[in-house]
Amino acid sequence: MSSINFKKSLNSIRNPVKTSSFIVKFFFSSMAFLGGMAVEILSKFLEKTPVITLPFNLGSFNFGNFLGSFTVIALIGMIVSAFSRSHLRAVLNTFLLYSGMLAGHYLYCIIFSKVIPDISYLTTWVIFIIISPLLGLMCWYAKGKGVASILLSAIIITFMFMQAFSVGLFYISFKNSILDLIIWIASIVILFRDFKQSLISVGISIPISFIYVFMTASIPYL
Repeated sequence: MSSINFKKSLNSIRNPVKTSSFIVKFFFSSMAFLGGMAVEILSKFLEKTPVITLPFNLGSFNFGNFLGSFTVIALIGMIVSAFSRSHLRAVLNTFLLYSGMLAGHYLYCIIFSKVIPDISYLTTWVIFIIISPLLGLMCWYAKGKGVASILLSAIIITFMFMQAFSVGLFYISFKNSILDLIIWIASIVILFRDFKQSLISVGISIPISFIYVFMTASIPYL
């Protein structure tokens, strides 16, 4: 009985949408893996390609390093998980996405760079991939309704906000990164449920950022 009530509580936050076709499920999960691989290969290609040879002045935006940054990786994972049809699909697709990114990185390094990344890089990615289903679950329910979704989306938006802005105990200043600013705005759009809920989430994210800064200043190594 308790498990049924717990399931109802979760469904009240966001109700899964059933997908009847296995082919559709397999297709989107495959695209998550292949998409992650493609993003990582493109990131490494832009990173290793001389700036002057890139078309459309792409080098001035430093797209290679930007695509490989954690904010972009997190945003892509947010898109995949938030728009999955169920929490279980979000868990699986997020896991496959980041597994694809790791596979893409090794594929590029081995085939094109003729080197094998060190073990510390692999360890970091494996740990991240292991916890990625939890992050996917968090993003999926953040796009739901109610207090839980508001708090979850506020935490996610806080993280993106702190990539675009420097936050101190008594100030907020823009980091002059237009791309990070775009990602922060994109995260609000992705998690949008309705105007009121989104406004509350964004409003809460500001004091959360100050609380985080205060805690990191007060508690060493946090």
